[in-house]
Amino acid sequence: DHQRAATIFADASRAARASGAAAMAMEADVFRAQALSLAGRDDEAIDVVRRTRSEAESGSWHINSVFACIVEGLVLLNSDPDSAWPLLADSLETSRLAHYPYGVTASLQSMAYARLRQGRDDAAVSTIVELVDEMRASPSDWSRADPLGPVAALMHRRGVGGWDDIAATAEARARTSPLPAAGLHLLDLPATRGRVLPARQATDIMFAVLASVDAPAEAEVEGEGAPASVPTPPTDASFALDGEMWTVSYRGSSVHLKASKGMSDIAELLVHPGVEIHCLDLVGAGVEEASTGDVIDATARRQYEDRLRELQVVIDEAESHSDHVRVERAQTEFDAIVDHLTAGLGLSRRSRRHVDTTERARSAVTQRIRGTIKRIEATHPQLGAHLRSSVQTGTFCSYRPEMPIRWSVSDHRAGS
Repeated sequence: DHQRAATIFADASRAARASGAAAMAMEADVFRAQALSLAGRDDEAIDVVRRTRSEAESGSWHINSVFACIVEGLVLLNSDPDSAWPLLADSLETSRLAHYPYGVTASLQSMAYARLRQGRDDAAVSTIVELVDEMRASPSDWSRADPLGPVAALMHRRGVGGWDDIAATAEARARTSPLPAAGLHLLDLPATRGRVLPARQATDIMFAVLASVDAPAEAEVEGEGAPASVPTPPTDASFALDGEMWTVSYRGSSVHLKASKGMSDIAELLVHPGVEIHCLDLVGAGVEEASTGDVIDATARRQYEDRLRELQVVIDEAESHSDHVRVERAQTEFDAIVDHLTAGLGLSRRSRRHVDTTERARSAVTQRIRGTIKRIEATHPQLGAHLRSSVQTGTFCSYRPEMPIRWSVSDHRAGS
């Protein structure tokens, strides 16, 4: 009942303003604009969301401004996708500058809808892949942005079976957040009775579809119906060391980064995709030394596990109230504790011994690879997100991208 929703959001906005909660009032106004648009009242929706964006910008409420910008773009997609595109591109750039993961993923999801509305399916695929990279870098955002809707539209346009199941799954998942729901109606998909798939199955289908539609198209047929020769596709990305600087290229964008052990580690993993490389091989250690004690004792372990249970309750409660800030704060602490326990406990869930050569190597390699990825992310966000989701660290390290990427890696060290 979109009309009733719009009325309730208007009431919420008034109540928030009366309580001095300006940010909450602006968020309610943006949701009201979405509801008005879904009720077929686009002119009113545009008026509400533009007033809200102006208020947010004048008061330096950057997050509210991004949110309003995304929704204005979504509303405009109904009638003028070309006008919507600059708004969404601006919200994406602002979100990245503000380190606002939800704004990044929501912008990319809306941009995928825009490309589909423009009839630019190839560009939509590229945007969806970028969205997946970003979402894997920020797992807590999977419930708030979703590439399945655009993927279902791609499958339907290309006659790929099972599109109705993906569409049904996207619709079911969209019920947890108004923003994905606001975009699904833009896809012009036929009414469907598809099955709602388990998350893992839907994700596997999505990656298979993206890999197939992202492949180079076959050349046009020549002569007697024989296919023309298809040239080898160009290298997708490169890692090149020249002296003391690495030149890194990915998706048409290049950056220069100072040589470091972390960069060399990543280059080694890129050369051997899917291969597990022991941390001792990366760090260059030769002899394994004896252990000198437990990393995490029983008392500390109990305290960590108790805190994890408390945080899970906080996360569940915050998600039920759509309190995204509280969810992210609790999820960040939860993930940090899990990482610490994973490092401190072996496969048998017993405490690792502290500290042998392998453990020191594992810790050193993990820290320098993660630190390097963070440094890459600051200058090349797309590549940073891709590496964060594709590089696994630990005793054995590996590079396992969801979709194959052809890397050219060269090493021309100074003086070598």
